[in-house]
Amino acid sequence: MVSTLSDLACNSYLKKKNMWGYRLLCIMLLHFRVIFSVSSVKLCSPEESFALLQFKNTISMDASASSHCDAAVTYPKTKSWNKDGDCCSWDGITCDEMTGHKLNLACNDFNGTKISSNFGQFTKLTHLNLSFSYFSGIVPSQISRLSKLVALDLSGDIPGTKFEQHTFNNLAKNLTELRYLLLDNVQMFSVVPSSLLNLSSASLISLSLGSGFLQGEFPIDIFHFPFLRQLTLSDNRHLTGNLPKSNWSSPLRILDLSVTKFSGKITDTIGNLRDLKFLDLSACYFDGLIPNSFWNLTEITYLAFEANFFSGQVPASLSNLKQLTVLNLEDNQFSGEFPDVFGNLSKLTRISLAHLNFTGQLPLSAFNLTQLSLLELSRNQFVGQLPCHASCLPLSHLKLGGNFLDGRIPSWLFNLSSLINLDLS
Repeated sequence: MVSTLSDLACNSYLKKKNMWGYRLLCIMLLHFRVIFSVSSVKLCSPEESFALLQFKNTISMDASASSHCDAAVTYPKTKSWNKDGDCCSWDGITCDEMTGHKLNLACNDFNGTKISSNFGQFTKLTHLNLSFSYFSGIVPSQISRLSKLVALDLSGDIPGTKFEQHTFNNLAKNLTELRYLLLDNVQMFSVVPSSLLNLSSASLISLSLGSGFLQGEFPIDIFHFPFLRQLTLSDNRHLTGNLPKSNWSSPLRILDLSVTKFSGKITDTIGNLRDLKFLDLSACYFDGLIPNSFWNLTEITYLAFEANFFSGQVPASLSNLKQLTVLNLEDNQFSGEFPDVFGNLSKLTRISLAHLNFTGQLPLSAFNLTQLSLLELSRNQFVGQLPCHASCLPLSHLKLGGNFLDGRIPSWLFNLSSLINLDLS
């Protein structure tokens, strides 16, 4: 059985971010899963079979095909395609009388082949997944004829394909049922961000445009799309924008704006995002205080504010975020005493609080976190001593340099078999 496109969307997102254990997060986010069955009735038309075979004859493929996607078995999915069989039985293709056709050629190495204009003939397609298949060149305009598409994934791990403005305009106009649009590493520098508003707000669930060379101002109205659960805009270094200042109520579960030029302040309205699980605002231009309402987003598992201009104190209400596995606040302008609340955050695997102005006692509760692999508290003004005893820590990185610690180095520190990076300078 071929994986659903929502699964592959998660995999592509995990691969790009290298997120520590976030498969569960994505499974919870992308709930859309349909199991396709092949009907006894021949569902594939001769025209569709012919077009697919034409496509097969125009491509060159690496023999290992899917090895770069860590597949257990590596082979070209097009190997089973031949004129004698119903194309609905071919590998990578599934058909269903009720739900339409699905074409999944993800994780095939097509060696820079251009996406065929013949794809425009597959008008019954509801899912088209060409992710991580090393296509190149301009996305053909014919793809905008696939009016039944629910999910389109052209993502890759390197820039290969490119959207032109007129093709994107037609896609947004014609694909009114589109729920999942995943275009990470698709070059979109000729696409005006405001044209994203032409996508169907009534259906869109996932919009992922990471590393897409977008430039200009991102339309704030997209944050108000009523069914949007994932918005990924990371690594668009010339994309500007702001978060909504009022009336922001959304089912968002993943919001990734990292390495963009988004700026401004976070306002109280962010407290309405009750389903938010993943928030990455790293390397942006946000400033000001974190509003009190933010610390009530108790579903968050991944929180990264690294390299912004946030200021003020971190309150003890940080302890409300009991699902946190990753906390990264480093390289901001926070100050004051950091609350020692890690005892309530038992799921943490990574803590990064480096290059801040925190004062007061070293937060010793961090040394009792049994899943913690990284603890980075360097370049603050913490005082105190390391604890005499610590739980069985799986620490691989411990960085405490640039503080005002004193006392003896405890013996347990020398018994950490997993430790590969230690800084006590």
